[in-house]
Amino acid sequence: MLRTTIRAAATALAIAGALLSGAAAASLSVYISYADWCGPCQVLMPKLDAAAARFPEGEIDLVKLDFTEMSVENLDRQFARAGPLAPGDFMEEGRFLKTGFAYLVVGGSVEGQVSAGLAVDDIVAQFRSALDR
Repeated sequence: MLRTTIRAAATALAIAGALLSGAAAASLSVYISYADWCGPCQVLMPKLDAAAARFPEGEIDLVKLDFTEMSVENLDRQFARAGPLAPGDFMEEGRFLKTGFAYLVVGGSVEGQVSAGLAVDDIVAQFRSALDR
């Protein structure tokens, strides 16, 4: 009887651990490259909010990296918040110019990118695709 109880408890703990680790792996961080002066950013933010609202709370983490102010101090602050992304991920040919898009990151790995040109349904599909990888 005691062995059966211990075995049942161990099985329950293993199942709970698998469920918890699966939940942690199934979260998506969306790093938004944003600036107040960026027209596409103004279009993208409400779309990202609407897309994230279609998922259970906590499954989508929107991280707004605000590059409105281009001072060294602000850039350092924003890059410190950028998780697995490096400053070069926001540059093209050595120039800082990429705003109005978002990186999709699961488990520290970039799994995609979305931009203001996508419809909310397309962004939701991209979120699902990144979560399924």
